[in-house]
Amino acid sequence: MNGHALRLWDDALGPGSAYALPAAPRVLYVRAGAVTVRGPGGATGVEADAAWHATSACEVAAGPAGAALLRWELGRGAAAAA
Repeated sequence: MNGHALRLWDDALGPGSAYALPAAPRVLYVRAGAVTVRGPGGATGVEADAAWHATSACEVAAGPAGAALLRWELGRGAAAAA
């Protein structure tokens, strides 16, 4: 059966590192450090204990101290069995 799955990643970024993400419904929660998220709407700074959400493609870049974040994405596919 096809459906949707909510996936969680625990990302750790070194100082100044960055990665690109394709378009998908997602939430980024910064646990420590800070990131800059760049997307079609421009750049947004996200500090520790704050979140960002969108459905567009984006680039996530860590600040000078790096960052630890939780990333939730909603995608197509079967959810894992409990």
